[in-house]
Amino acid sequence: RIWSTEEAGAVARKGRFCVGDSADLSHIPEDSFDLVFTGYIAPLFDPLNMVPDSKTMQEKVYNSFRYCQSSDPEEQRICQLEQEKQEEWFASWVAEMVRIAKPGKIVAVEMNAESLCKSGGDF
Repeated sequence: RIWSTEEAGAVARKGRFCVGDSADLSHIPEDSFDLVFTGYIAPLFDPLNMVPDSKTMQEKVYNSFRYCQSSDPEEQRICQLEQEKQEEWFASWVAEMVRIAKPGKIVAVEMNAESLCKSGGDF
């Protein structure tokens, strides 16, 4: 039961909640919702798949952060590519959210991860 009282339920009788994974909303038709909301969009911890799967999340984050701090041009390029992958990841979520929102309605993203180079790996 969503609503605590009969009166609250009557106010929202036309509404419906649909819980899903914002990274894959392909099963939902376009222009379906008046409000599309997601909470925190977590980052990819190894966006270029350069670290073996056997490594921990912390090791993956440290590896990426190391590129941010490097003065080596090739490592700076890797850092830039990782950031581009992160942005593509966030954009894929938001694009799906926009697709399923009715025209002119609200699409809300609570928060997405700060750039690893800015956050220092502290999510």
